[in-house]
Amino acid sequence: MEPRAKHSNQRSDQLAMWPTGRLLIGIVLTVTLWLGMPIQAMAQQVVEFAGTVLSVDVGAKKFAVLKEGGGTRFTFVANDQTQFKGEALKSVGDLKKGDAVTVTYKVVGSQYQAQVVAKKAK
Repeated sequence: MEPRAKHSNQRSDQLAMWPTGRLLIGIVLTVTLWLGMPIQAMAQQVVEFAGTVLSVDVGAKKFAVLKEGGGTRFTFVANDQTQFKGEALKSVGDLKKGDAVTVTYKVVGSQYQAQVVAKKAK
């Protein structure tokens, strides 16, 4: 009978640990999800970037802008939802090298997606 009692105690210990293990898994999942939320929010945050158009690729719907004051250069991607505002600006094809623009964009994956492109009056 002795071995059976020992086995019974091992089983009790395993059952006693199960709720603790489940609690630990629950805590880890909660913390992981909680930490992941700011990253997703940042990815969807809309930001403004003012500068001068350096180049335009009409076929790819891309254009590069050098930040006012120099230094930072971003390449933006336009899509069907991109709004164009300003002097005769209706699409990427209307952008010209040297145009002063403000681009409102959001980061999606590894792309800077233009939401609004506003051309400044000369």
